[in-house]
Amino acid sequence: MWAACLVALIGTLFAPVIVQTVYGPDYAEAALPLQIVIWMIPLAWFSGHFRYSLIAAGEQRWEFGALAATVVVTLICAWMTAPSLGAVGAAISLVVGGAINGLLAWLAVARRVGTFDAATAVTSSVVACIVCVASGFAIAAAAGALAGGVIAAICYLVIGARRDTEIIRLARVWLQR
Repeated sequence: MWAACLVALIGTLFAPVIVQTVYGPDYAEAALPLQIVIWMIPLAWFSGHFRYSLIAAGEQRWEFGALAATVVVTLICAWMTAPSLGAVGAAISLVVGGAINGLLAWLAVARRVGTFDAATAVTSSVVACIVCVASGFAIAAAAGALAGGVIAAICYLVIGARRDTEIIRLARVWLQR
C-alpha cells in the first residue's frame, strides 16, 4: 500500500500542475476530478489482494458478487451525482464503488477463506498518506504548490523508508533466533 498511496499523494498534490502542463490552462478544471479518481489506485491495490485470494481459493462467485454490488453502487452514485457535479460526481462515484468493492471483497475473504487483519496492514500507510497530503496542501497555501507537493512526498518517503527499516530489523532478529 505504501507505493499505491505515494502515487495517490503525488497525483493529489500535483494534479493542477500535471493537468495544466499536459493539457494547458483551458483544462484546469480537470484537476479536481483527477485528485479524486487517483485514489482508485490504492483502493484497487487493496481490494485486489482480497479479490485474487477469493479466486485462488475457488470462491469466484463471492468475488463476482462483490463486483456486481460494486457496479450497482457505482451506477447509482453516478446517477445521483454526475448530473449536478459533472466529472467530479463521476470521480466520486468511482471512488465510492472502489471502496465498496474493497470492503465486500475483504468481508468475503474473512468469511470464506480466512481472517486477515486488513486494517492493521494498511493503516500506517493510509494515515501517513493523509497526513502528508494535508500537510502538502497547508505548505502549498503558504509556499506554493511545488513546495507543498515536494515536501509532502519527501516526508511520506521518509516515513515509508523508516517503516521498511523496522521490518528489516525485525526480520533479522527473527532469523537470528
